Amino acid sequence: MSLPAQYPALNDHPALGMVFMSGNQTPQYLLSTQILPSSKPSSSSKTSHKSNPNKIPYKCEFCPYTNVRKDKLKNHLKKFHKLGVSPEEEEAANAKSFSCTQCSKSFKERYRLSRHASTVHLKIKPYHCTLCNSSFGRSDKLKRHLNTVHLRDKPYKCIHCGHKSVRSDKMKEHIERVHKENPHVFEVLQSSS
Repeated sequence: MSLPAQYPALNDHPALGMVFMSGNQTPQYLLSTQILPSSKPSSSSKTSHKSNPNKIPYKCEFCPYTNVRKDKLKNHLKKFHKLGVSPEEEEAANAKSFSCTQCSKSFKERYRLSRHASTVHLKIKPYHCTLCNSSFGRSDKLKRHLNTVHLRDKPYKCIHCGHKSVRSDKMKEHIERVHKENPHVFEVLQSSS
């Protein structure tokens, strides 16, 4: 589904690739000039009718985000458009206060530091590919490996030349290198998996 014409500057949106909630509470992912519905049900869909019984969505004036809950719109405005955020709050939100003792990396959340230490320094890789001898520290990395190495699924297509890629980061590199343009604009094809 394409975004309405009144949102031409979405390619520069700070939340590109982030999750947005539609008025019907289905998670949607903002990717390039499309919003692709997710198959995951929303945990908040059971309670949303209490805050807005007529289900009239609150709309963001800066992007296509809508939500039936006013507090969710306020959170969105604060997080993605920095409205109502003091410089101190922004600095605190961007601070990386959890530092690795083994290397120079630091993280915003403790769980990310813990995940980093176990996968990078302790080499704990509990996710194993059943098709080869590769192991991974995170399930999303195993999924990416399966899609890129074994399935050769290429869901990312360059809007300039039709080049297809197995990973979004590789498509961004292609667009920057070959076309010297905004790397966040590409088409996401329907996945074959």
